[in-house]
Amino acid sequence: MGAEISNCNNHRVSIKPGQSNRDSPVPVNKSSTKTQADGADEPQKIRRVFYPHLDSKPCNAKGKYLPEKSPPPARAHPAMNNWSPFRDRVEFETAELLYKRSQMPAGEINALLDLWAASLLQYNGHPPFADHRDLYMTIDSTTLGGTKWDLFELQYSGELPMSGETPEWMTKHYEVVFRDVRELAQEMLANPDYHTEMDSAPFREFDANGERQFEDFMSGDWSWQQADLIAQDPNTHGAMFVPWIMESDKTTVSVATGQNKYYPLYGSIRNSLKPGMSTPEVALCSDGHYQRVIYGLGPYIADYPEQALLACIVQGWCPKCTASADNLDDPRAGRRSRKHTEILVRELELGKLWDEYGLVGDLVIIKGTFKDHIVTWVEEYLVIEHGHQRANEILDDID
Repeated sequence: MGAEISNCNNHRVSIKPGQSNRDSPVPVNKSSTKTQADGADEPQKIRRVFYPHLDSKPCNAKGKYLPEKSPPPARAHPAMNNWSPFRDRVEFETAELLYKRSQMPAGEINALLDLWAASLLQYNGHPPFADHRDLYMTIDSTTLGGTKWDLFELQYSGELPMSGETPEWMTKHYEVVFRDVRELAQEMLANPDYHTEMDSAPFREFDANGERQFEDFMSGDWSWQQADLIAQDPNTHGAMFVPWIMESDKTTVSVATGQNKYYPLYGSIRNSLKPGMSTPEVALCSDGHYQRVIYGLGPYIADYPEQALLACIVQGWCPKCTASADNLDDPRAGRRSRKHTEILVRELELGKLWDEYGLVGDLVIIKGTFKDHIVTWVEEYLVIEHGHQRANEILDDID
């Protein structure tokens, strides 16, 4: 699957709008428009070569391939006037305007709805929502797909320090909120909004001069090479390759929630889907046809600060190898691994870990947030509020 469209969960799929995903695995001509230097538009022929074995053949619900050009089975469509959980279109569009487009503060929402209610008193009418709480509760009750959220808790279960203060993370409970990625993948595949928005087979794209072009995810070498590995098993022939891309990005929620930190992990079809990673499974797709699909783990997306956080390294160092920050091309540097890091932590003290291996200790992480940010903000606030002399007295009392 390969284009650039995202759903409400920020899932992204690779595609070319209007491009059929039922093309045969032979070179196919496709027209596109290229702007010339003089401003004129001149059509340019684009040729796509699709992978010959994982060619996404439609099948029935039991996985038996269908004759060519067979129509998809009929599917039920929701009623056009179904705005649930909103009572009607006006409620829905009011919520969209206030919450999404204008992002109006709660107090202003209340003021607007009070004025709205006052204007309807003489008609015994009511505004779409009583107040901001009513609005938020209605939005929260919206059903987003059929894959339910689940939750479990984690806590460190190893040995605690024999002396000194026990780090908070060793005693704290952590919530993990998740959805089944296999069900999510099937739900995304079946979404009719993605019809004509998916490349269901790896391909190579060439311009009129025979130059290779790279644009969509499925036009890259990785997708083709993965298909080579999968197609070594004849049982996969005719299936659709569905790679799964993941991305993470630490998020700190507003002060109103106590500055809680969340670590969301985003997934996109291009997914552990282990049961369907070696043997194809049947899934309903966006065009209404069933397909035999085989999943794969694709790239993991993280910006550099996120990589440094996940690898527990000092900013400026490489998260993948042990090269120092001022000599990233050092040929003696080896790849980082959990086993290597655990040996270093066991044998070396924090200063040496920081200076020679770019590894961060728990104390440094806590100090970085607490001393460098929170304490600094408090000091600045006290000076603004009380002046330097009184601020210093308060800080002395705190110390």
